[in-house]
Amino acid sequence: MINETDGRLGTCCIYEAVDGEAIREHARRVGMPGDDFMPIGATVVVRPDPA
Repeated sequence: MINETDGRLGTCCIYEAVDGEAIREHARRVGMPGDDFMPIGATVVVRPDPA
């Protein structure tokens, strides 16, 4: 959770995408904000996808 400047709680998601525009497009399609993001320089967690 993230404390937003207006006092609300926000969320932080980690996406794997080819570029920022792919993240913006995904956010637009699902109807959520997607204009505030930053790249992660290295892999954070390595585990196989659940079956």
